[in-house]
Amino acid sequence: MPFQFHINGNPLIGLALALALSLLAWKLKWTTKAGVWALAVVMAAVYLAFGWSGFVLLCLFFLAAGAARRHAVQVMIRRKIAVGEEKTNLHNFAIIFVRGFIPFLCASVLVLSGEPETRFLCVVAFLAAMASALGDILSTDLGQAYGRRVYRLITLERVRAGTRGGVSVEGSLIGAGAVVVFAILSMILLRVGGFSIQYFEIGLREIVIITFAAIIANHIESTMGGIFGQFQKKPNKQLLNFIGSAIGAMLAVFFTNLPEG
Repeated sequence: MPFQFHINGNPLIGLALALALSLLAWKLKWTTKAGVWALAVVMAAVYLAFGWSGFVLLCLFFLAAGAARRHAVQVMIRRKIAVGEEKTNLHNFAIIFVRGFIPFLCASVLVLSGEPETRFLCVVAFLAAMASALGDILSTDLGQAYGRRVYRLITLERVRAGTRGGVSVEGSLIGAGAVVVFAILSMILLRVGGFSIQYFEIGLREIVIITFAAIIANHIESTMGGIFGQFQKKPNKQLLNFIGSAIGAMLAVFFTNLPEG
């Protein structure tokens, strides 16, 4: 059987939309020039693999993450809480690459693979990685803005807001809520957009798995941040973010492969 690409979106439209929105993000001072190219590549790959529904989902991810960060900074300034430099910096190549690498990888496999089960697991991993990243961003930023009591998971000692590895009840609830909403919205958008894989579909079971995997991944990442923070003054945030997204994707794939019943 000859090799063939499995494309769900028009390549020219995908490339045009990806470049246009990436340049707009640069003009609005959301990303750097190098970040434009990383963003365009991820967006184009997602459009080719999922069509407009996956593309919209990716855009909503970046919009929600950006809006949450801006709102958190405003609240922190109003409450006279120290705002970390990373919250005011532009999204550079490294930040977008870390957040977008797993979605890009999953989208690439979707385009190249003809095996239905492999394609389905890539969709689950794609959604879980983004859900994990979104949950982490919102729980961290809005948790710092609204959290009243922050504790380090590995020792349960109370720490100041913004401490690496620290979590608050408010932040955890916000992150979990964001994950649930994102997972449900993913299912709706993919179905409305007509995205499908033979013999498989994203249903309630997958929504529960993606939510569960993302929440676990967020807390594992926080725990790792606390551990690294014991030995390093400034742990590599991008590495931790990548590990968190990867753990979310792998857990979701693992749970999906477990036999039902």
